[in-house]
Amino acid sequence: AEGMRLWNESPIFGQGPNSFRELSMGINSVARPSGAEHPHALLLAIGSEQGLLGVVAFIGLAGSVALAALFARRPLATAHRLSLAGDVDSGRPRSRLIPPLPAVVTVSAAAAVAAFFVAGIADFAMRNPLSRTAVFLYIGWALAGYRMLRCQGPAAGSSSPVSVDSHELNGAETTTS
Repeated sequence: AEGMRLWNESPIFGQGPNSFRELSMGINSVARPSGAEHPHALLLAIGSEQGLLGVVAFIGLAGSVALAALFARRPLATAHRLSLAGDVDSGRPRSRLIPPLPAVVTVSAAAAVAAFFVAGIADFAMRNPLSRTAVFLYIGWALAGYRMLRCQGPAAGSSSPVSVDSHELNGAETTTS
């Protein structure tokens, strides 16, 4: 209730960074939180302190990570589909396809960011400096992996899965007859 009230007082720019604690203490209200440092919801905390501009920036950042993950999903799906097909025609054991590393990094980091944002529905962990650092590190990894995938492109050949024989994985050499 207090976070929404503070956001309504200054909807465009918000009340300012880290202002929730001081501003909510000076309110004589039944809904006033006693000793609360933040409104316990990520969007409400961003909205009350940074306003609509902060919320739009946050949604843009989250959207860019989601789009990066969707773009990186294609090489992973291709590797999985080709692995399931196997080497039926040659009679050799099925080879394992290793997806490109930038795609794996992008999707994994985006999943970590998504988990953090889902947890932000009920809590505001961004107050914790370690959590804040980890989230921005994951965002950086997701966007860097996306950029690597975009730079490689289909012409470079690096964005396609790499085939690894099951014998090579076990350390045995393959021989051709």
